[in-house]
Amino acid sequence: MLDDHLGDDPIGQALERIDPILSHYDAALDSISQQKFFQKNLEQLFTDHPFDESRPPFALGARHTAE
Repeated sequence: MLDDHLGDDPIGQALERIDPILSHYDAALDSISQQKFFQKNLEQLFTDHPFDESRPPFALGARHTAE
């Protein structure tokens, strides 16, 4: 949620009174953030899901070999 407010909610809940969808959006974000995956930092995720090689964009899973 911090990325939605750039680390802070500058005007409080004023928008929730204007936009009825916003409270549903916030509730959905809260629900998702409770999942184990979103409780981990990047270092933990890299440890849990290691990879041994880099694949350039648009390689479609193929390894790039130097010519």
